[in-house]
Amino acid sequence: MIPLRILLYIYICGRESSFRDVHYSNLQFAGVRPIITVYKSDIEPINKIGQIVTCGNEEFYVLNDLGETMELFAKTALNLEATAQVNESYTTTACAFSSSQYWDETVENINNVAGYTSTDVMGKVDTYATTKGAISGRLLTYDEANSLKDSYPDMIWGYGNTAQRYNNHGYEEYWLSTISTSNKESLMVCRGRSFQFETYRYGVSSNFSVRPVITVYKSQVST
Repeated sequence: MIPLRILLYIYICGRESSFRDVHYSNLQFAGVRPIITVYKSDIEPINKIGQIVTCGNEEFYVLNDLGETMELFAKTALNLEATAQVNESYTTTACAFSSSQYWDETVENINNVAGYTSTDVMGKVDTYATTKGAISGRLLTYDEANSLKDSYPDMIWGYGNTAQRYNNHGYEEYWLSTISTSNKESLMVCRGRSFQFETYRYGVSSNFSVRPVITVYKSQVST
């Protein structure tokens, strides 16, 4: 009778991998890496609001599923160069919103309003979006933050930042895109430490950081 032989993927003590023809009785060094078939319902989809996912080696919260693309909300604030998220105190990441009021009295949402410089908050959002290979970038609006704060407090208040803690949870202090209705020189901000939304003048530089929303293709995202 012809001996049974099996073609297996071999890995031996971390050495170079290869395919070899191995006799069934000599499998002590053979590792088995199976392929399995499962129902799609058994795999967690990457489209749940508040789900933590990875894009470009950094973590984000899923904000919106847009079909072929999705909006992701940075888990923590950006460094001052706007090249990466950092798990640091707001005292090292805070910056002024802008050096001047470049919007007029009719503006309610600063997203997509031209006139900012590369060192303004919206310029930093653009820099970060480019760094991540994103389609676009923006800031979270007050309406979005307020509507999500009760169901997803960890996402809105910034529990993911463990470098600064209050009442046993992390928090973030960051700019929103919504202009104040009572003072057009001021914007809404999120204060994760006190669970509040407030308004601050655009030139305040020591309190609030940049925490952007980016739009990316789903192929760029993993769990």
